[in-house]
Amino acid sequence: MLGVADFYFVRPPGHRGEETPEAQVLAEAQTACSRAAAAAAAAAVTEALAAGLAQQQQLLQQQDKRQRVQQQQQKQQKQQEQQQQQDQQHHDRALVGKQQEQQQQEEKQQKQLQQHPVTHLAGGLRHGGSSTDKAPYVKAK
Repeated sequence: MLGVADFYFVRPPGHRGEETPEAQVLAEAQTACSRAAAAAAAAAVTEALAAGLAQQQQLLQQQDKRQRVQQQQQKQQKQQEQQQQQDQQHHDRALVGKQQEQQQQEEKQQKQLQQHPVTHLAGGLRHGGSSTDKAPYVKAK
């Protein structure tokens, strides 16, 4: 059967509010556990932040690399376009030069023909001139 002492805590004699050694050890253990848990949480947060920063830095480096590659490609494309334009201009100038040279040759031939007309005679082509001109001697083979 239960008595009153089972329901009512009676302090031991001589107790003046100080903790028992067991209670003191228990309180210190709880404090140590709380500190350890807080330190572990802080370490986890620090680790997560460090990992996040590392990932962000890696992403920024990849983005920078992509931008540099893209800029290099654009630069090369621009240089190729400029080279093609220069090549085309050079080709056009050369073509114009050949056309002008050909035109000058044709004009020169026209002048020569106007100064020394060629007539068709029964014996073949002869330069026009007086009847006293002699045809060039052609040795028969």
